[in-house]
Amino acid sequence: MGAGILDEWIDYAMETASEDYKNTQDIRIVGLALLVEVWLLFPLKIEENEYKSNNILNLLNKVITISYYDSL
Repeated sequence: MGAGILDEWIDYAMETASEDYKNTQDIRIVGLALLVEVWLLFPLKIEENEYKSNNILNLLNKVITISYYDSL
């Protein structure tokens, strides 16, 4: 698999996982799920770019925080 394709998947998943007005909650969940899967399968690819890894962690943190406060 070419590195370019993997980068495109990561960028697309980060875009869909964002809180953009056009992204529904379901779309954001799918984007986050793809990011987690890519990180599990290709950890070095995510971790080689500190910006991407921090961005993914921030997106996951937002979802967890929102889910926690919604459950109260």
